[in-house]
Amino acid sequence: MTEQEWLKCRSPQQMLEFLQDRASERKLRLFAVACCRRIQHVYGSQGRAALDLTEQFADGLIGQNEWLAGVGIGRGGVDAAVACANQALLSLLLPNDAASGAARAAGLWSAYAAGTDAAWGAPRAAVEAAERARQADLLRDILGSPVRKPRIDAVWLRWNECTVERLAQGVYGEGRFGDLPVLADALEEAGCADEAILSHCRQPGEHVRGCWVIDLLTGRG
Repeated sequence: MTEQEWLKCRSPQQMLEFLQDRASERKLRLFAVACCRRIQHVYGSQGRAALDLTEQFADGLIGQNEWLAGVGIGRGGVDAAVACANQALLSLLLPNDAASGAARAAGLWSAYAAGTDAAWGAPRAAVEAAERARQADLLRDILGSPVRKPRIDAVWLRWNECTVERLAQGVYGEGRFGDLPVLADALEEAGCADEAILSHCRQPGEHVRGCWVIDLLTGRG
């Protein structure tokens, strides 16, 4: 897959197959969570808590035992409506399968929720295809380009009493992705001229935990 094909691809499954072992377990788990958050309106409180815990587990903030105990695996406590998505999240050894399974489950449930009893065919297929395209955008938000790897200049992080670094840490810690255009302005003032970084911060659309620019600026992989 070329970079242009990657940027235009509307199938997260194809993108994951192309990546193979080039994405970290953390990135794959965060993508799985991002996909499940797309349908979190059908989750109960335990399902939503499982997503929060999975993000913490991906970031190494809690251990495997605490994570498993918190999400309730083995107790039958997950929401039946999204059991397939949760099962994907709970893949311990195969995070790529977790990412793929969560994307598939979220797509199917989005299509199901949009349909009616008499509309199982083309309308739901169109909704599912649109959801897949949004998931592909999420995967690009998390991984950027697998072909071209921008670098961070330490000077940017130290500029103006570490303004860029503080902004990036705030975006990540508090989920303030609406501040990304502000971060882009600060990066420019700090001397950044990398168009891929600046345009990603300023582009419309959804950004999620694991965003590749924020990860670069905060030293996460």
